Amino acid sequence: LEYRYTRHNAGFILLDELAKRLNLYFQFNKKIKAKVAYSHQWLLIQPQTFMNLSGEAVRAVLDYYSIEIGAQEWKQQGKFILVHDDLDLKLGEFKLVFAKGPKTHHGVESVETQLKTNQFWRLRLGIDNRPDNWRQSGASYVLAQFKREELDLMKQTIAPIITRLLTDHFSL
Repeated sequence: LEYRYTRHNAGFILLDELAKRLNLYFQFNKKIKAKVAYSHQWLLIQPQTFMNLSGEAVRAVLDYYSIEIGAQEWKQQGKFILVHDDLDLKLGEFKLVFAKGPKTHHGVESVETQLKTNQFWRLRLGIDNRPDNWRQSGASYVLAQFKREELDLMKQTIAPIITRLLTDHFSL
């Protein structure tokens, strides 16, 4: 709970809101090191490993549910989307990209390493709200709690994303 509303947890914030809209509830599964919410159409995963080891939980969940990543149909149908914070985007911005490298996001690197591919969709949620004269390290910044107004902006940003996910209006 100490990281619940940190910038590094932006992906979890989106998944929590998506789960609410779908009337799904996350349950922790110790065997796969993740919280999972699922229905016949959706499988939402919140790894409970350290952020930089997220790939371990993603791999365990995919193995547990016998899901294969990397096949061409995943790209066409958009069945796997990694949602994560992105310090290269301003707070309130997002990008949906396919097969783009993680730059310096170690959680994304971990997922790519465990899946042995980068051939999946990434929903990058902007979290940068630093003034130009900011002196704190990026690592410290992403682990800091959102200010109330920043969290409100994040929730305003993810609301239309969730609508697009639910209505399949992302051009995957």
